[in-house]
Amino acid sequence: MDLQRERRRSLNSLSLCGTGAIGLGLWSVIKTIMTFFANRNSIAEMISDIYTNSGVSEEEVSLKTVAFITYLLILAFLVLVFSISLYVGKCANAEAKKGKKRYLYLIIALLAGFLYIYSCYLGILSIRDLTFNEASLTDDINNSIDQIAEFLLDLSSAGVLLALFFSAIRSRILSNMISKQEAAHEL
Repeated sequence: MDLQRERRRSLNSLSLCGTGAIGLGLWSVIKTIMTFFANRNSIAEMISDIYTNSGVSEEEVSLKTVAFITYLLILAFLVLVFSISLYVGKCANAEAKKGKKRYLYLIIALLAGFLYIYSCYLGILSIRDLTFNEASLTDDINNSIDQIAEFLLDLSSAGVLLALFFSAIRSRILSNMISKQEAAHEL
């Protein structure tokens, strides 16, 4: 009976991590949209600078068109990120509640977990490389707070996705052990 209890714990953990994956995916989208709107003037300036420095005249390319296309690409990326989070979370919940075993979501969760770990590594490097001087102290502090918050979000996302992966694997192993145990008792 201990195996049954452990399996239920793994399935509960899987369900919780699935819901967490959906929530963190939604939060990533909201955070990106908020950051985007807070920095839209600097993004527009950056796009303008790119085209000014590339030698393309404003008559050849409308900066508004380029900005619109950039916004659409970012929106498409956000939809993709949330769709992946939603797929992983729903598959995890379906396996935990209905026993539907799929493998693609586990591969996606594992890959995304490792990408978040890599993002954490890059975040640590960028925080470490910050230099604080008196001329831009306020900007540096705000930038470092943003980077620390992003690091914590990435770390949480990695933890949830890797916990989801290991909970699914553990529950599958325990299910197989229970099946073998029941088959042995029937003989």
